Amino acid sequence: MKLTNLSSLKVLLFPLFLFLLLIIIETINAQQNNISLWKRATKRVISHSKVYPKHYFEKEIIYDTKGNIKEWNSGSVSLTRNYNMSHVRFINGNKNGNPIPQKELKEVIKKINSSKVEDIYQSVLNPFDPMIQKSIKVKNTGKSIILHGKQSTIFTYSQFTKDTVWHGTAWIDTIRGLPLKIVCRPNKIKSTEKNVTIKSLQLVVLYNKTFNHLYGPEKAVTYANFMYTPFPFINFRGRSITHSTFSSYTR
Repeated sequence: MKLTNLSSLKVLLFPLFLFLLLIIIETINAQQNNISLWKRATKRVISHSKVYPKHYFEKEIIYDTKGNIKEWNSGSVSLTRNYNMSHVRFINGNKNGNPIPQKELKEVIKKINSSKVEDIYQSVLNPFDPMIQKSIKVKNTGKSIILHGKQSTIFTYSQFTKDTVWHGTAWIDTIRGLPLKIVCRPNKIKSTEKNVTIKSLQLVVLYNKTFNHLYGPEKAVTYANFMYTPFPFINFRGRSITHSTFSSYTR
């Protein structure tokens, strides 16, 4: 009687075990497929070490805490490449509608070219760059949405740079394996401007075909909350929105 009951129990449990096994297999396959989608995206984008935008346009608007515009700046930048480093060759800028003096622009060019801030920024703009994948940790969310008319798979990722960690969300075209958009924030960020403390920062990047058949950053928007302290006990709190456009990619 006991053997009969045991046999009956095995017969009843076998379909359940089979069902659970199928779920596990499907989950593993789904995770592998979604990670492979990220890998597909890394093969369809530019590598910053090989390709860079020759032209860069930026428009920044600074608001006070009440939402009033306090300052707006715009400028176009011409870049060149030397020893795998991008260098600013020319800047044409305006501040509140007035041209920025060439002497001041030359100081800005000198400051930018003496640092590696631009190269770090380029790597954050493109976490799909195949040359930096060792610094990227990717996770599939298991979610998908329609973005810009395309079925897209959603990933979260962490990008480890020299000074901080960027945590972001990425949308990839599910069918073609093309990057569509990222939104990311750093754990902490050090301002390059004297007496300025950045409280929070968010970067949004849109991708498009930029060089031959490869995709890369085309537009970016940076949202920042900051505090400016020109003198002790005198603070100006505000936020800035910066629109950037990258074009004329070349080797």
